Amino acid sequence: MKKIAIALMCVCLLVTPSLAGAWDIKLYAEGGGMGLIEMDESKGYDVSEGHKFFYLAGIDFIYDNMSFGIEGFSMGEPVDEDPEIFHCGGSINGRYFFTMHNVTPYVGGSFNHWSRERNIFYPEGQYQAEVVNFATIDAGFHFKPWKWLYVDIGALFPVWTDITKGELGIDTGIGVEYKRFAIGYHYKQVNFDGMSVPFSGCLISYTF
Repeated sequence: MKKIAIALMCVCLLVTPSLAGAWDIKLYAEGGGMGLIEMDESKGYDVSEGHKFFYLAGIDFIYDNMSFGIEGFSMGEPVDEDPEIFHCGGSINGRYFFTMHNVTPYVGGSFNHWSRERNIFYPEGQYQAEVVNFATIDAGFHFKPWKWLYVDIGALFPVWTDITKGELGIDTGIGVEYKRFAIGYHYKQVNFDGMSVPFSGCLISYTF
C-alpha cells in the first residue's frame, strides 16, 4: 500500500503538463503529525495510541465550479511500537463549488483506502496488515476575510465504512493565499465509532 501511495504522488507530477492548458490544475503537499485516538472500554475514555510524522501529496483538476482529485499519504518514520496508526493511504474525491463574493461554499465526497499494521500475537511476532475502506460526504466553505488571508471550515462524515459506523469529523485550515500560491495550517480529523484519526500540518499549494 505504501508503494501505491507513492505512485499516486508521482502521478500528481506527471499528468500536470498535459492537462494544464484545458483545466486549472492544483498541486498540493502537506507535512505534519498524525495519530490515532481510540476508546478504551476498560477505562471508559479515549486514549491516544501514538503520534507520527506524515507527508502527503495530491492533485485537483478544476473545471468551472467542479473539481476532481487524487491524493496519497505515507508515514514518514518507522511504525515501531505504534502498529495501530495508519501508515499509508490514498483517496479520490470530488467537489462542487458555489461561487460568491468572498465566500465559496462546497459539497462533495471521497472514497478512501488506508492501511495499518496490527500485532495479532503470532508466535513468530509477525504483524497483520489491516485495510480500511470508507466513503465520505463533505461540506464547508472557503472564506477570504482579507485580501491574502483565507479560512477553511468544513465537515466530513463517513457514510460507509467496512470497519464500523462513521461519526462527524472536521476539515479546517487557515493561511495566506497570494495569486495562485497558498500556504497555511491544515487540521483534519476523521471520526469513526470508537476511533478518531487526526492529521495536522503545513499545507502548500500552487494552481496552474
